[in-house]
Amino acid sequence: MLTVFKYYANKFIFLFIILMKERYYFLFGTIFYLTTIQEVKAQNISRDSIKFLIHSCINYIEKEQIETTITGIQFKGEWPTYMCLQKSYPLLGKPKNHYDSNCFSITSIYNMLAETYFMHPEFEEIPKILNNAFPQILSYLSKDGGFNFWPLHPPNGRLRQFGKNNKAELVRGPIQYRMLMPYIRKAANVMNDNDDSAQGWLSIIYYQKLNNIQNSVQASDFFEKYRDTLRENQHYYNLCYGNCLNTGAYMTWRGNEATFPGWNIPRVLINNALFLFPVSTAYPHAYKPYMPYGANDVDAIVNANILSTLGVNNSLNKTAGSKEAAKFISLKVKRKSWNTAGIYYPNKYHLHYAVLRAKSKGALYLDEAAEEIEKHLLNSQLKNGSFKSRIRVNKKDVIQSTAYALNALLKIGNPFGTNRENAIHKALHYLLSNCHNSKEDICWEGGVFFSGGTVIRNILVWKSDVYTTALIMDSLSMYLTYLN
Repeated sequence: MLTVFKYYANKFIFLFIILMKERYYFLFGTIFYLTTIQEVKAQNISRDSIKFLIHSCINYIEKEQIETTITGIQFKGEWPTYMCLQKSYPLLGKPKNHYDSNCFSITSIYNMLAETYFMHPEFEEIPKILNNAFPQILSYLSKDGGFNFWPLHPPNGRLRQFGKNNKAELVRGPIQYRMLMPYIRKAANVMNDNDDSAQGWLSIIYYQKLNNIQNSVQASDFFEKYRDTLRENQHYYNLCYGNCLNTGAYMTWRGNEATFPGWNIPRVLINNALFLFPVSTAYPHAYKPYMPYGANDVDAIVNANILSTLGVNNSLNKTAGSKEAAKFISLKVKRKSWNTAGIYYPNKYHLHYAVLRAKSKGALYLDEAAEEIEKHLLNSQLKNGSFKSRIRVNKKDVIQSTAYALNALLKIGNPFGTNRENAIHKALHYLLSNCHNSKEDICWEGGVFFSGGTVIRNILVWKSDVYTTALIMDSLSMYLTYLN
């Protein structure tokens, strides 16, 4: 009997050794991950645990980076992003998620990776990932220095109800989302904008720094051309949510808007009501870059993104618009316009993140806004450590909201010994408890980081697991800095 027991015991030990050999890293990673959660609970997190998590995030981001360009499907160097139609909507079609190549997604991920590397050069795998992405970023850059949200490509269908397309001409728009009719295809051919330009120029600044190239970016004059001054038009969204006229802040679109001498509300309402007819300035025309509704707009988060780029480029003191942008942002924060300050950003905590990001990069005149944001973050955190948006924003968008809120709390400064410390550990614990981890990497399900704006603000949205994972990686890298 003893001999039989020894035989099976030896078999079990042999199998256990084989299993350990094959699954060593997986088991090690799982144990390390579970240990990290316990450390977060105890509010005593080690540097090794945080570095392990950052490495796991980077592994996931590297694994997800597209390796080859396939015409009409994807581009080398970018990361998967999905354009999600949440419900059926006229002109747009039925609910569906479409893979989407766009400038904002690739530049945002690129910039967060670069900032992590500049804080912690020990993550030596990052430069290769960044250099693989950079050529695709440049593809969104136009000759006038502006960046566009979408790539140039042949039209996906007719642009005129009658008549053929011009074979030699390209348009902007999604490459995989097959739009239903000429009107919406023409409307997708949007003009360059200051938001993507801010992110794109920041990527160029970081690329030059990464490769020891002298900074050649002249951002101070670039954004000044399109500011909310002496206008004879106003976007209806700004009108509905109480913006003042001629704020002096930066506008979103880089192009000429329709003018209405003696502008008044009835005239604009009639103009917008006729948007399906060429008589309206809101009507798009084939091959002509389109400004939605024919009116420029002023978005607090777009302004914060511009201030971040100006801050990194040391251009804030050379621009008249930076002070006015900060005043506009502060007004939105003072009014607690958390849900409506961003025309293209429906997540409740995106404003918190964008404003404190700008302030951390040197933007001035945001001290009172930062205090109000900090107060709101600490007061709105739920008992389980999470944060939430409105129900119609991706069913409260809890993971994305918590990721933005955590990042904002860390961007205020070193949390240790402050009333933010406990809130940060609770948010970290919630996120780590709701991640997807595997043998070598870790990631989070993507929430809403962008939208179609205005009437489709909560209907047509963009999500990316890589974007959300990069955002949390950025938070972890800041936390690691504070642990030093």
